[in-house]
Amino acid sequence: MTTALARLRDGRNQSLREMAAEVGVSYETIRRVENGRTSVRPSVRRKLERALGLPFDVLTASVNENGDASLGDAAMAAMTTAKRSGAYNEE
Repeated sequence: MTTALARLRDGRNQSLREMAAEVGVSYETIRRVENGRTSVRPSVRRKLERALGLPFDVLTASVNENGDASLGDAAMAAMTTAKRSGAYNEE
């Protein structure tokens, strides 16, 4: 299992450093969140949410290798919106 954030970054063909620069945090922060650490400062949560357009709980949700997330309907809708807007590419 991985997080939706890791899948999103992979789908955008971004390195940890590239995503970190876009969000305005260190690459270590992105790595920790991708690895399931959700105890980050509220300011970091807001930066992630603003830059990526998805709620923090969606970004940190576990996703299996098929891309299926263990999310509720609202979270799945947010991921679908990200895909349609080009913020997420599965190729």
